[in-house]
Order: sequence, then C-alpha cells, then structure tokens
Amino acid sequence: MKKIIGSVLCTVMLFAVCFSSAVFAADVTASGACGVDGSDVTWTYYSDGKITFTGTGTMKSYNNGSQPWYKYMTSITEAEFGEGLTRVPSLALYGAENMTSVTIGSTVTEIGSQAFRSCSKLAELNFTPATTCTIADYAFERDGFVTLALPEGITSVGPYAFNNMQGSLKQLYLPSTLQTIGEKAFRNAGKLESVSIPKEITNIPDDAFENDGFSSGYAVNFKVVKGSAGETFAKKVNSLSSNYKYTYELVDYCNVTKNIAWEIKNGVFSVTAGLAESSANPPEVANLKKEGGLLVGDTVTLGYDFTGTDDASITFIMSEDTDGALSLEKYFVGKSSIDLELTDSLKRKTLKMIVLPMDKTGDHGTAKKLEIGTVVPEYEISAKFDTVWSDTIKATVNYEFNKGTKNLLAVLCQYDSSNKMIKVTYNTAAPVVGTPDKLTVSEAADADAVNAKLYLWEGTDLVNTTMVSVVDFVELNK
Repeated sequence: MKKIIGSVLCTVMLFAVCFSSAVFAADVTASGACGVDGSDVTWTYYSDGKITFTGTGTMKSYNNGSQPWYKYMTSITEAEFGEGLTRVPSLALYGAENMTSVTIGSTVTEIGSQAFRSCSKLAELNFTPATTCTIADYAFERDGFVTLALPEGITSVGPYAFNNMQGSLKQLYLPSTLQTIGEKAFRNAGKLESVSIPKEITNIPDDAFENDGFSSGYAVNFKVVKGSAGETFAKKVNSLSSNYKYTYELVDYCNVTKNIAWEIKNGVFSVTAGLAESSANPPEVANLKKEGGLLVGDTVTLGYDFTGTDDASITFIMSEDTDGALSLEKYFVGKSSIDLELTDSLKRKTLKMIVLPMDKTGDHGTAKKLEIGTVVPEYEISAKFDTVWSDTIKATVNYEFNKGTKNLLAVLCQYDSSNKMIKVTYNTAAPVVGTPDKLTVSEAADADAVNAKLYLWEGTDLVNTTMVSVVDFVELNK
C-alpha cells in the first residue's frame, strides 16, 4: 500500500508507477485477477511460456474454456502456484499439453478435480510439502510422469487422479501421510514397474492399480513393509486376474519421506533407498557444484556428474534450522542440472543439496551432500514507533542492504482531528552494503495532534525524494 500527501505527491507517484510498469512488464504477455471475493490472487502469463499464480487466498474456479488464460493454454510450458495460495482450482490448467513443469507452494491444501488433466508432457512436479493436501479426482489424468514421488503431506488421492498414464509412468512412491486412495486412482499405467507403499498406509482399494486393455506384459512389483496393509493388498491383488503380473517384495523403512528412508546420526546425513539391494556397479554422483549468488530473487544453478545405467537420481533441497534439524524444501527427479529460484520463502534459510543416485531398477549408490549457503534478502527494512503517544513521538527504521543501496528518508507527520497535517519532521540515512543499521526520527507531540504517520521514501530531504514508499507507512493514534 502506498500513502500520499498532497496533489504533488499523487502526481509523482502516478509517474513512478507508470514508469515502473513500462520497465518491468516487458516480458509479461497478459495478466489479471483470479481470486474469489476478498482474495488477492492474480495470474501472469509471460512470453517464455511460464504462467504464475500469486497472492494470498483462494483462486476462483472456472468452467473449461472460460479461464482468463485459456487462449494461452496450449502455449504454457511451466506453471507456478506461489506461497499464500490455498488451492489449485478444478480445471485450472486442463489441456496444457505442452507444459513440462509445475511448482506448487506449501500453503496449497487442495488440488481440484481435473486441475492438470491432459497435460501429456508434464513430467516434473515440484511440490513443497504442505501440512495437509488433497488431490481430487482426475487431477493428473493422462499426464507424462515417468517417476512420480508424491510428497509427505498428501492425505488423499481421489478416484482416477492419475488415470491413463499408459505411455509414461514407471515408478511410483506413495507418502506415509496418505490416508485415502480413490478407486482406480492409478488405473491404466501400462508401463508401471514398481510401487512403493509405506507401512502407514492402511487402506488400498483392490482396483487402485487396475489395468484395462493389456492382455499381457503388465507387471508391477510392489515394495511393501512386512505385516502392513501394503503386504495384505499385494498378496490379495495378485490373484485377481491372470492378466496381471503382480509381485511384491518386503522392504524395511526406517523413516519414510517419499518412500526414501533417511536418518541423521552424529550430524551426518545418510540416505538409503529401501527399494532394492545395491548392485555390484551402483550408480554414483560426483562433482556437486553451484553457481550464482544467494540473494532472494537470484537463481542458483546446481549440478553434479552422474554415472550409471539410467539417470534417475533424486535431488533433495533441504533447509537446516539453528538446531541442525533438516526440512525438505523441494525435490527433483532425474535432473543433473537444476536452476533453483531463491524465493522470499527461502529467506534466511541455510540450504543444502543432497543427491541420491538411483537407476530405474531401484539400485542406488551413496548419497552426496553440497552446502549451498544461507539465502539473504536483497534488502530488508522494518519501521515501528518506539513509544506510545507522549510528549515526544519517536520511531525507528531498521535496515540491511546486501545488494545496492538507496538513500532512506523517514518522514514523521502529525495530523489533527480533521486529518490536517500540522507538523512534519524527517531524518535521512545512507545505508552501507552488508552493514545492518537503524534510522531514528522524533519530534515533540503537538497538543492538537491525534494521529501520527511515519513514511519511508527514497531520498535525502523533502525536496530530493522520489516520494515512492519503501515500506508501508506506520500509524500511531492518540
């Protein structure tokens, strides 16, 4: 929110906004609002084929063909649903046939019916784990996944959610949080080779992996835990039809996240696949590397060398808190070069890359770790009043710049009961890159004043300023 004082400031602000739009909107093809009443959600389609959905709240649902971005549907190559969104609505990107990658933020708790249906080239799902998240019916039907690792936090997969992936899906890893699997949820995955089922999953429909139209060659190996519902299901389903070639093997998971078991001992991160015994010549990774800065808004390029029969490694991007505990931020399957965008949600987090080499048979090598570093904001500013209304009004602005600087002008204004400005004072600061500091401004309280506002603009005084708000104003009422 930007607040203004007087008609001059209004004119300057209008010019600044128009100029900024002209400079920074060059790659934007189209954009608009797409939130339900009261939700600040917008969509933006870029000339490179990427579409983003940003804001806070709930996205509006549309009938297919009426989505505001529908005319670009077959041109979309990448989609991102940002932090702050609560759901991906039904039919959101139905028929985005050239889209290869989707990123979904951690605040999303629902993926609606047919949201990504008929996205035949969709092969990469970067899904930040949520507290709980459900996947509705037909949500990913006829998509292009080869390896699908649903993250922890997924609690429900609806009927036919991943139906008809006959030409692609080979490996499926289910999360330990999954409570409900709908009928025929993974039906007609004609090339499905293995399904890993954690011991926490207690109910699996007999037809969850039903296959129609394949009289032979449909062979699925279930990785299950002894004594679990997965083992019961695997034994039972094997006898349902002679056309199905179901087998199963018992595996031992110690701590399951996306069916990859990991544990931390004495500060050392180790990963085991829990899927198969490593072969005599397991795949390996080496030369883990990173290029680029660690500022919010930067893109860090991560990579490694892979040696193995099939590049199907899994890369984890982890964050480490002050106690040394690790949390999963993102994961990537089968990519030896990764462009990681450092979003605001990663600010102040210390990141690590952990790569588990694994080939298509489930054979795995030794996991390797790379310290990425701590993500810092380009600049960070906060403003507050230090005291309640008294004889003196004092406010403090804390700031830190890690890239470039801008002169800061703190303006403290007092208003009477008719909202007339009756007193103003200011102070300035010239920040130094890499040096946290603070700027204070104070003045005697006017007897007629009932309201005070602190504005923070770029500039050195009331004449030499852009009058563009650096942060939202702060208010103090008497």
